[in-house]
Parts: sequence; structure tokens; C-alpha cells
Amino acid sequence: MPDLVLCAAAVVILDIFAGRAKTAEGKLQVEMAQLKYRASHFSGMGKALSRLGGGIGTRGPGETKLEVDRRRIYSKIHDIEEQIDGMKKSRSLHRKRRKESQIPLVALVGYTNAGKSTLLNKLTGSEVFAEDKLFATLDPTTRHLQLPEKQEILLTDTVGFIQKLPHTLVKAFRATLEEVQEADLLLHVVDCSNENLEAQIEAVVAVLKELEADGKPVLYVFNKADRLDNPHIREQLLHGRDGVFISAMTGENLDGLQRRIEGFFQESQVRMTLLIPYDEGAAVTKLHKLNAVVETAYEETGTKVEVRLPLSEKDNFSKYELKE
Repeated sequence: MPDLVLCAAAVVILDIFAGRAKTAEGKLQVEMAQLKYRASHFSGMGKALSRLGGGIGTRGPGETKLEVDRRRIYSKIHDIEEQIDGMKKSRSLHRKRRKESQIPLVALVGYTNAGKSTLLNKLTGSEVFAEDKLFATLDPTTRHLQLPEKQEILLTDTVGFIQKLPHTLVKAFRATLEEVQEADLLLHVVDCSNENLEAQIEAVVAVLKELEADGKPVLYVFNKADRLDNPHIREQLLHGRDGVFISAMTGENLDGLQRRIEGFFQESQVRMTLLIPYDEGAAVTKLHKLNAVVETAYEETGTKVEVRLPLSEKDNFSKYELKE
């Protein structure tokens, strides 16, 4: 019975995914997941169909058709995998450029319908599709965000997770969830008004383990806090967790969330005031490429810049530092 329930759930999920996919890659991933799901059920079907009209030493007509269908499906899966692989290589180039720019990547993860897309929209002023539905987001969406103290990040939304997400679906959507693996920080968005939130948290953690992303730094974002009537619940939820309470819908404490994100990245950075001679403009150019410049002023002897640098870059610019 449990296997039948999981099979039924997989079919429903795939149908929902098919209706949510908007990008070319999203549609291809849905189609591949559907094909792989069908292929995984051929073995059982073959035994049943082989009994149709088959005698000793002969092959049933149903089984012959089954083999043809199987070949077509695996051929189609191969074609789709090649297309997705091409898209993956393209994304790798974009990711390489992002890393060179030193802009951190923050990924929103969480149980489906926890409010990730609404949060992305509120923080970045975007218009990503967000609705009170399961799997409202399928295709990952990345937006630029400047935090209060001018720290820049890339914020990406991902597909919502569910309990007992079939392994074949996780595997098929691994490309969509690549951003989770590449993220510098995960924001685990939780619907804190849901009575099953602990089970939902466990489900998300399980998928992160399968994606080999469970070692990433995590900040729990307890969303829909405006629906909490009992203030003691907040204390219980924070026990043993690094988290912040917000309401993406009302905007409650979004500034606090941004300060927490900024604080996370500032811990691994150093702030410096530099004076760079005008004939060494290449150093200023490099600082911009590192996305390190906070403020710029032009002095008589050179360019004065307030910077926030990765610790690994401090020694490269220490000769320009202005000491107070």
C-alpha cells in the first residue's frame, strides 16, 4: 500500500510540475521526470503483458509493443539529457562569472508553500509568480539585492520540497536545484503557522542531504509570524536553531532579516579605507570587479575608496590603506 501511495503522489506531483514549468529547461526537466517515471514501471507491466496471447516459446504481442515503447522512451530521455547538459554548461559559465565578481549567492529553500517566492518579491521588488498553491515555483529565479549597508547579494528561489520526495524526482530536478549546492548561505523558509512544521523541516533537511548540501550554513526564516498568537512558540522554535521571525506578506521584520544576512557575510570580510594613486587605476578596477567598493571620493593625490574586502584579498591592497 505505501508504494501505491508514493506512486500516486509522484503522478500528482508531476502533473502539478507540468502546469508550473515556464522556462524551456523547466519543461524539459518535467518531461524527463515523467518519462523516467514511466520507464521505472515497465518491468511490472512486462510481466503482465507477456501473458497476453503468448504460447510456449513465443513472445506475447503486448510484450513486443512494450519493448518498442521502452526504446522510444529511453531514446527520448537520452535526447533530453543532452539538451539539459548543454544548458548546464551554459549555467556553469554564468556561475564562473558570478564567482569572479565575488557577489555571494543566497538560496531560498523550504517546504512547498512556505512563502519563498513572496519573500523574494518583497525583498527585491520582483514579480515572481507567487500563489498559495503547492509548487507555485518550479523554475529557479535569481534576483540582485542590495542590503542596507550596500552589501550586494544574489538571491535565488527554488522549487519547494515535500515529505518523501521520490528519489527519481530529486534526481531529475537536480539541475534545477544546482543553485542550492552552489549557495554561500541557505535561507530555510518555514511556515511557522503550520502545525506540521517540524515534519516539514525534517523533509527539507532530508532533501538537502540527498543534494549533498546539508553542510551549508543555514539561517532559519520563520515566515507567516503574523499568524502566531502564542509568543512562547517563537522561543520553542528557536531552540537550537539560528533563526529570525518575519512575515513576507506584511513586511514584518524584513529589515531584521537583511541585517542578519549582511552580518553573516561581514564576518568573513574586512572593511578598509584606501587611497589609490591616479596612476594605479588598475587597482580601483580590480576592487570594482571584486564588488568591494562601498564609497568613492576623489582626493588631490588619488582615489579614496571605502571597501569591504574578502579577508583573502586584504594583503593585496594593504599598501594603499589609510591609517587613522
